[in-house]
Amino acid sequence: MDFDSLFHRAVRIVSVRMHSSVELKTKLKKNGAEEEVLTKVIEELKRLGLLNDDLYAETYIRGLIQKPVGLQKILFQCHRHGIPVTVTKKALQDMAWDEIESLAKAYQEKLRTIRETDVSKRFSKLASFLAGRGFSTALIYRFLNRQKKGLKRRRLPDIIYVRLSS
Repeated sequence: MDFDSLFHRAVRIVSVRMHSSVELKTKLKKNGAEEEVLTKVIEELKRLGLLNDDLYAETYIRGLIQKPVGLQKILFQCHRHGIPVTVTKKALQDMAWDEIESLAKAYQEKLRTIRETDVSKRFSKLASFLAGRGFSTALIYRFLNRQKKGLKRRRLPDIIYVRLSS
């Protein structure tokens, strides 16, 4: 594939949504692009400002942290999209993202939905949910152990069914 046709294909791809250079390279390689031409196309897109890895990383991470997630999930998702760990950590630092705050939000979100009355089962469900959100096991257990008193105190309200007359 020659430079012009590959360049036009790349422009079409990045015009739909932002991509990292790694993502774009992967997509274009699937279409049989040669490495040398591909490198030139990527460089040209960067020169023209159509491809910006730092801006992509910041935008992508802002979208990820809208939902309370842990550092492990953020790093994994960013790695999948070709964002280096150093860029990810710098972006999180610039955004003043706090993992404990995110963990507390996820905890509160899940706690409202758990109907289990047994404390150990509640603890287990919360731990599984938080691990799935990408929080480290050590952080989860440290946080949950501090919250244990709250887990014991939170008793489910008795539900009273009222029969409506017709």
